[in-house]
Amino acid sequence: MKKYIEYYYNLYIEQISFDSSKYYILSNNKKYILKKINREFDIDGYKRIKNALNKYKYFFNIVYNKYGNLVTTINNEQYVLLSLTNIPNETISIYDIKNDMHIRNNIVSNFREEWIKKWEQKIDYFEELLTNKKEFYSELYPVFQYYIGIGEETIMYLKSINDKHDDLPTIQHYRLRLCSDLYYYYDPTNVVIDHCSRDIAEYIKSMIISHNNIDEFIVILDEYLNSHIFSNHDIKMMYARILFPTFFFDYIEEIEMHSKKEVKEKELARTLEKTVLCYENGIRCLNTFFREKYNISIIAV
Repeated sequence: MKKYIEYYYNLYIEQISFDSSKYYILSNNKKYILKKINREFDIDGYKRIKNALNKYKYFFNIVYNKYGNLVTTINNEQYVLLSLTNIPNETISIYDIKNDMHIRNNIVSNFREEWIKKWEQKIDYFEELLTNKKEFYSELYPVFQYYIGIGEETIMYLKSINDKHDDLPTIQHYRLRLCSDLYYYYDPTNVVIDHCSRDIAEYIKSMIISHNNIDEFIVILDEYLNSHIFSNHDIKMMYARILFPTFFFDYIEEIEMHSKKEVKEKELARTLEKTVLCYENGIRCLNTFFREKYNISIIAV
């Protein structure tokens, strides 16, 4: 890989190492990562928000190759070269999550309607998947039905939010988790433009199913929310996103992408049944928290 990097980017590589589909590079005392792109990367979208990302200074830059392209194809795989900033590669904390990195392009969005549409499509897909692959997912049928039901209730909750509200587009991430690191957070290929509550909601949800102490976390969450500005509409959106079980649907999508021969269904069923218990306990605690702190309606699980 070293020769390809030197050829396409005109770099003299002093050090190079590989870990988790990424090449870590030192060249002329500057740090880079050559990263394989697994999801479809929106090049035009990146170009539109590049100036906004630069404003928030810690975001990495994507380096153009010698042919003026952001994406480089090597051995039929697509890569981008990231020029790193001076941040440590540490696990993210809740206090690193920002909700005010707005894209100020005089455009407002209705993310509530966008979420409803996307979530309805996701539910339809998984209902069809369950119908077409009953035999393979027979052990998981009750868990499937449970999370699909929660997803449908969450969509109804979103539809019940009748306050008219346009949202400023905000820099968020594809899927922020408890174990995410700062390199993930400031990697522009992980960025999505969405409602300001997306990242914190996904982080909370990840914490819920990780078996951590929910009571201790709620104290930290309360402190975080007190130090950030969220409108009543934002809080309802946050609560809805916490409820929607993206972690379950992500898990099944991973199974669909890989060889099913490697999946032991009974073990998988037991694992996912445990997530139901963690999810239910976490949501009950959060229901009490959000109802008492913000006096919003909640969904019983």
